[in-house]
Formats: sequence, C-alpha cells, structure tokens
Amino acid sequence: MNIELRQMNFLDIQNYLQHSIREYAQAMFDLGEYPNLATAMRASESEVMAYYNQSLAEDTHHAYHIVDKSSNEIAGILAYSFLWMKTHHIAFVDYIEIYSKFRRKGFAKQAMKLMENAVRKAKISTIDLNVMMNKSGARKLYEGLGYSVTQGRKFGQSPVICRYDMRKVL
Repeated sequence: MNIELRQMNFLDIQNYLQHSIREYAQAMFDLGEYPNLATAMRASESEVMAYYNQSLAEDTHHAYHIVDKSSNEIAGILAYSFLWMKTHHIAFVDYIEIYSKFRRKGFAKQAMKLMENAVRKAKISTIDLNVMMNKSGARKLYEGLGYSVTQGRKFGQSPVICRYDMRKVL
C-alpha cells in the first residue's frame, strides 16, 4: 500500500470542518459533557471554528485527503496546524480519520509518518494531539508511533478525564 497526502480545496475544507464539528460534538455528548446533542453542537462549532479561523489567518492550517495511490481513492482525512507558542513552535494534529473501508490497513500510520516528515522539514520538533478516552484504538496507534500521554483532560465541568493530551518529540 502506498499513499499520498493531497491538499484539500476550499470546499473540501468546509466539508471536513462540518464533519469535524459533528464528530467532536458527538464525542463530547457521549462522554457526558453536555446534556443534549444540540448544546454539544453549539459548543463544538464555536471551539472548532475559533481554532480554525486563527490557524487559517496565520496560514498555518494544513488539510489533506489521504489517498490510496493504487486506486486513487480517498481513504481519509488528515489536518494539522503549526502553532507558535511563546517559547517554541509545535505541530498539532487537528483531525485524522480513516474511512471504514481502509481501516486497520496501515493508512493512518503512513499518513502520520508523512505528516511527521513535513513537520521535520518545517524545522519543528514537537507534535501534540488529543485523543478521546473512548478511542483506545487511536491511542494505541499513537503510542506505537512514539507518542506519550502528557496529561488527562476534563471537558468543562465533567468530573472525569475525557481525553488525553499526547506528544511526540522528533
């Protein structure tokens, strides 16, 4: 299997953002942060769009289709941003999804490695990401790629940890 990251156009990015907002809202609702899905959708849209608008304004957002080169089919989505912190720069994995037909075949692993190469070329040595507590397969993938949990996080008023921050130093 051989993949490429193909840059999304404007319409693709809008579709990915709407999908990302729905997925994030559903995760927050499933984890008990919000009493109903409508409230979770409003919170998700506000958070995702504020983050995206900032990274877009700074020209640091990168959104790609993960493409299976042998069939030219889109196998998933990968989006990441370069964030300029006060003392250092990092890359942050905004979103990754492999479509069901392509799961458990190495697409996510290859896409992450291609992203890591782009991050190295940008002379950035740290990649951060968040993974939801109920996504044990994703967490296992990231740990296999060398990412470590740096802390657990709660959503808003939730009494339990709902997601983990993970980091890899290249």
